[in-house]
Amino acid sequence: MLDFGMARKFAREDGTLRNPRARAGFRGTVKYAPLACHIQREQCRKDDIESWLYMMVEMTSGRLPWRNLTEPNDVGAFKKECKTLRPRCLFGGCPREYLEIFPILDKGKFFDAPEYTAIYELLEKAMVSTKSNEFPYDWE
Repeated sequence: MLDFGMARKFAREDGTLRNPRARAGFRGTVKYAPLACHIQREQCRKDDIESWLYMMVEMTSGRLPWRNLTEPNDVGAFKKECKTLRPRCLFGGCPREYLEIFPILDKGKFFDAPEYTAIYELLEKAMVSTKSNEFPYDWE
């Protein structure tokens, strides 16, 4: 699900974070790319979570609302609309806890680590609300 060939180190050898570039070209799959990618802004850790969330929505509901769009700018505009004006359009058929992840991501800034614990807790709540069980994998 991730292509590390398109990855860029966000931290230097000494652990300090790199400053964002003024402009970053589009990289990735339009379907799952975070909004930052569509507006050619440097991606950060929260953008990885946004991409993952789009994959989760597709795996949970079976579709993404922009599935029939092909132009990256159109997809980006639709994602922005879903994110700001019509989040239920994106999260229809998903646990309601998914809706709460975007606000967590949006309050983070470029250098901030995502609130992984809060997101994990929402996913645990989603498992309870949907009566999902966490079964071991075949190899466990």
